[in-house]
Amino acid sequence: MKIKTKKKTALILGVTGQDGILLSKILIKKKYDVHGLSRSKYKFDSIKKKYLKYIKHYKCDICETKKIIKLIHTIKPDEIYNFAGVTDLKTSEKDKNYTLKVNYNCIKIILDQIYSKNNKVKFFQSLSSEMFKKNIQLPKNIIDEKSRLKVNNFYSLSKIKLFKYIKNLRNKKKVPIFCGFLFNHDSFFRDKRFILKKISNHLKKNILKRPMKIQNLYFRKDISHAENIVEGIYKLMQSKIPSDVVIGSGQFISIKQIITLFLKKLRINAKWKKSGKKIYLKNVVNSNILFYSSNKIELNTVLVANPLKLQKISSWKPDPNIKKIINDLAL
Repeated sequence: MKIKTKKKTALILGVTGQDGILLSKILIKKKYDVHGLSRSKYKFDSIKKKYLKYIKHYKCDICETKKIIKLIHTIKPDEIYNFAGVTDLKTSEKDKNYTLKVNYNCIKIILDQIYSKNNKVKFFQSLSSEMFKKNIQLPKNIIDEKSRLKVNNFYSLSKIKLFKYIKNLRNKKKVPIFCGFLFNHDSFFRDKRFILKKISNHLKKNILKRPMKIQNLYFRKDISHAENIVEGIYKLMQSKIPSDVVIGSGQFISIKQIITLFLKKLRINAKWKKSGKKIYLKNVVNSNILFYSSNKIELNTVLVANPLKLQKISSWKPDPNIKKIINDLAL
């Protein structure tokens, strides 16, 4: 006789973002009962609706902490994943008070309320590679869980404050909170504010009114396909012992290399031309200037993930799959 196992329930905060959508796909395949929360119930396109139609969706801002706690007590999730809050540097610097509120204060309130009632529900908090200290004397910094943290900007400040609070709460109450230091990751669902999405959207336009400026063509980043990162998050949460892990590819690529891959995928015949202090990407067919940047080669100190810890505690493996990212964004 087959014994029926209890269906797991998950709640995703920030479900309409890239990571929330991709995680919901994984959880649905795993037969979870999936609930999702976002600021607007209707502010997503038909493509996102296709992927979110199998979840129970609620309109709720992360700052509506009383409403969230009531929802948690009602649905009684086994796992909670938090992707909500300010995620880009430009917004965080523009509105520092709001960034601190949504990335730290509101999450702190929610965690306090959850673990005053239930010390068993698992909670995942997304953190960032922006939180780590850079050694600018080295062209490449290998980052793992023992690497030093540093306030590099206001976004990292909000995340470091939250991380310190989580560690303290976990030590005091032995609660199952898991943290992932996420490195750059992209997919079809990436927000248009981010550089790869901007590049792909720019190249897909039939008529270019003006070329796009790239601040530093030679800027390098550790980047993965978001599906791989989210798979790592899910596998982390299946661990019995709460931990903090670095999740990234362990490889890096430059913006110029990424543009070259986009050109190949979109079959655009273009060549880089140097003129004085600037470098231009010129469409050979119609002579349009697609991109321009400084001609000076400026190699940044690139932070590269060492995700060995997550590999040891789970069956997850890093997979940058940059070509899959290009294929997704070129659609």
